[in-house]
Formats: sequence, structure tokens, C-alpha cells
Amino acid sequence: MIYKDIVKVLMITFLSSVGTGQKIRPFNFPKTVTLGERVTTTCATNSGDDLVYKWYKDGKEIDANKRIQILNYAGASMLVIETAEINDNGNYTCTVNLPSASDSYSAVLKVLVPAQWIKQPSDQDIASGDTVSFLCQASGVPPPNIIWKKVSHLNQNSLETIMTADNIVVSTNGSLIITDIRKTQEGLYRCEVYNGVGEVLSKDISIRVIELYG
Repeated sequence: MIYKDIVKVLMITFLSSVGTGQKIRPFNFPKTVTLGERVTTTCATNSGDDLVYKWYKDGKEIDANKRIQILNYAGASMLVIETAEINDNGNYTCTVNLPSASDSYSAVLKVLVPAQWIKQPSDQDIASGDTVSFLCQASGVPPPNIIWKKVSHLNQNSLETIMTADNIVVSTNGSLIITDIRKTQEGLYRCEVYNGVGEVLSKDISIRVIELYG
């Protein structure tokens, strides 16, 4: 019984020492990485020599190229993405292997993309009582917020945010719909797009309401 206990202790000690020797230190990517920026992160162990490091993205091994480099050192491996692209978003895993044991660690990279126009609204002339609609669309990471505003009747230098009410519908997809439009709703409107990355996009349009008689 004593012999078995000694063997058990020795096995636990051996496995623990092997695992500890190749333990990968936690790593991560910067919280804010914008399209086109350089991104670096380092995978390192707390001990061990002649370690073999490998990098994977979403389970597929990464092949180094002109844009993505893998720089290996005695006790660490650095992943360098020279110009971040939207396709670089994903889960990155670093592994280290020796005949005796192995370890791995993963981190998520999220590349932020400034808002970009998909569809810009344009000026319209509309008959009083008709329905007019505008589509303001943009893409980006994270998805941008789209807000419609109108020049205030009280102050021509002030813009008032438009909300869904009465004969106006502001949709989450960026569309602005005005049914049974009135002459009082004529004027300058603005679509603003922003996702917290880069500058705010804005497009001003004019609505002219034509009253028909007879």
C-alpha cells in the first residue's frame, strides 16, 4: 500500500511539473483595433526550452505572409497583423507542444470599422397629402446608429431629432416615412450615422411640399 501511494505521489508530481513548465501565460488583443491598424499579441510560457509554437484562427492554422507575420523566439511567439482587415475578426489560439505535454490559449480579435455609406437620401418634391420616404443606410462594426433630424422652425441654426409620431415613422433600418405630408413639414432634414469609430456621417436633404388646388 505504501509503495502504491509513493508511486501515485511521484506521478502527480511529474505531471504537475510538466504541465507547469509549459503553461501559456494569458494574452489578449487591444480592445480597440480599427481597420488598417497594426495589431500585435505575444504568446509566451513561464518556462521551457525549444518549444514549438503554432497559431490558429477559428481552428485553422495560420500561414505567415506579407501581411501576417509569426515571429518565434526562445520562449515566446509574436503574432503581427500589419494592416487589420474585417476578415481578421475571430478567435485566435496559440499552442505550444513538446513530446511530454502541450498547452493552448485563445483570445478574440475584433476589428472596428468606421461607418460607410450604403445608401444616401436625396432631395424630393412631394404633393401635399402624399407619402414620401427616404432611405439612409450605412455599414460598419459595430453596426452604426442612424438618426434623423429636422431644422427647427423656431431656430434655423438648431436641429431637432425626429421620433416616430403622428404621421412620421422612423425605422431602425434607417428609413424615414412621412404619410399625408403637410406644408408645415417642408424644410431641411438631416440623416446622421455614427458607430463610435471615426467621424459622424451626415447627409442633408430638402423636402418641398407642393400644394395642389382645383
